[in-house]
Amino acid sequence: MLSINSGGQSGADLAGLLAAERCGIKTGGWAPKGYRTEKGKQFILKTRFGLKEHSDWRYDPRTRLNVEESDVTVILSPISNSSGTKLTIGACNNTQPKKPYLLISDVSNAELCVEDIVNFLEQHKPNIINIAGNRETVYPGLTRIGRDILSQALEQYKTHLNKTKGSTDQSGV
Repeated sequence: MLSINSGGQSGADLAGLLAAERCGIKTGGWAPKGYRTEKGKQFILKTRFGLKEHSDWRYDPRTRLNVEESDVTVILSPISNSSGTKLTIGACNNTQPKKPYLLISDVSNAELCVEDIVNFLEQHKPNIINIAGNRETVYPGLTRIGRDILSQALEQYKTHLNKTKGSTDQSGV
């Protein structure tokens, strides 16, 4: 079953959760202790999106867990040298085996972003997708921009999965 993991921060993380919700995809992941975000405690991450509370208040441990518990990571990070993006890429590269990730550093062309994400997902065929990237204060508007891009990409990927499943079911495999 397809699901989206996220750390729940504003910006890219929240965009992933909102896009998944819009597309009827299960959400989850890990948030820091107290469901800490840059906007304060956000218990809605538990009640609405099913995130689990990590015992540590820092962002690093939940970032690593979200990478480890996902098949792939999609990073929406127009400011790609941010500490969070570096941490996420490092977590993908240091997990054994390494976890595939896609870094989207330019979100100005939504159509191209959607195409890149769909191609990445079709190539790796993940069940659990981690969404990470810049927070809203690092790149204002990313929650909305990311939600719209990810909604389109996830709908297209769901359609691809349904077609693949349908052709497999028809062939008797």
